[in-house]
Amino acid sequence: MHRFGASAPLKDLLKFFRFTVDVVVEEAHRRWQRSKRESSSFARTDSQGVVPTRSRLCPNDLRRSHSCNPLEFWKTAKTTNPLKALLSYGQSMWLDYIRRDLITSGSLKKMIDEDGLRGMTSNPAIFEKAIADSSLYDDMLKTLASRNDLDTTGRYEQIAIRDIQDAADVLRPVYDSSKFRDGYVSLEVSPLLARKIRETIDEARRLWKAVKSRERDDQDSWDAGTSRHSAGDRRGYQRQCDLLFAQEVYEKVAEAHIAA
Repeated sequence: MHRFGASAPLKDLLKFFRFTVDVVVEEAHRRWQRSKRESSSFARTDSQGVVPTRSRLCPNDLRRSHSCNPLEFWKTAKTTNPLKALLSYGQSMWLDYIRRDLITSGSLKKMIDEDGLRGMTSNPAIFEKAIADSSLYDDMLKTLASRNDLDTTGRYEQIAIRDIQDAADVLRPVYDSSKFRDGYVSLEVSPLLARKIRETIDEARRLWKAVKSRERDDQDSWDAGTSRHSAGDRRGYQRQCDLLFAQEVYEKVAEAHIAA
């Protein structure tokens, strides 16, 4: 955070953390070579034939439903979208992005159906880029310009809430099929309310009512945020905590959730 800020340029982050195409391909090749070497010692032979032995790469260590056979595992990986495969390990993939045409073009539904997308996050920086880099919001901006009852924040909320409501409608099947575990879209509580527990809860309630659906309200997990996280859980609001850059902070948020 101190080096890049809250919304750092993606290219800078990818380069700094070595998450480029070349590095990913190189790492994938290295792991593939390692798996070939380890699979050669994957089984031992006795008088009754080949008896499988346990390998540290075997998916059985994570899920008993997989056969302890490396060839079967790699064959399955080739035919299964790896993003959808994350669900079998209890992981839900969220998209940290939202834009009008993602919803209206059918791209969001395609990501849900084909890639196993389970939710979305939003924040003012994401909407700022979506509005500034396209003409998708021009019609609504013109309409809102005549709304003298709204200030800048109020106009922003009108734009954000419309997209979040529409995105939530697309994600509704995920919400239902997961029995309310997934299928959410986040709406960020103002960072100006940091360290103000009562005001944050009131703001979450106001936004929740404005959206009229069970979307998540989003907050950065600063040290003082754990108390409001716990309070929000007790009131039945879905909470999303991000910017967890230290294990100590992660533990505090987890403890606040358990305490609720």
